[in-house]
Amino acid sequence: MNRILFTAAAGALAMYFLDPQGGRRRRVRTRDKAERVTRRMREAYDVTLRDTRHRAMGIKAIGRRVLRRGGVTVAISTDGHAPALAGLLRESIEELVPEEIETWVEEARHQTSRWRGKGVPMAARRPMLLAALNRLYLRRGIDPYDEKDGVGEGRG
Repeated sequence: MNRILFTAAAGALAMYFLDPQGGRRRRVRTRDKAERVTRRMREAYDVTLRDTRHRAMGIKAIGRRVLRRGGVTVAISTDGHAPALAGLLRESIEELVPEEIETWVEEARHQTSRWRGKGVPMAARRPMLLAALNRLYLRRGIDPYDEKDGVGEGRG
């Protein structure tokens, strides 16, 4: 039964395309439709490829505006209006972040767990953290307020 249906369909298709009066026009129209579909698929592929490239460039640019060091992440954005400015700002901020930032992060984690246990309000935590960080330097014999020790100065 399937073979009969297939043969009948193939015969009808052959008659449609090989008809002496309208077959040539039908073949040309079918070829043109196939070419149009192929061209649209190629254009869609090109658009998708270009979009993917642009997104990758955007991710790369964002990466240049993000500072990650020792558990600290600082992101700079100008809403896409001035990417060079965002890069300059990140470089400037990077100079301010001390090499021992990991020690700072560990101390902040330790203090935060203590403060939560004691119910210390958020507004009081910053001065307390600054005092704790200063004690870290004092334990090492470094005066955090002395310019010659270099604490708080940028690198380089």
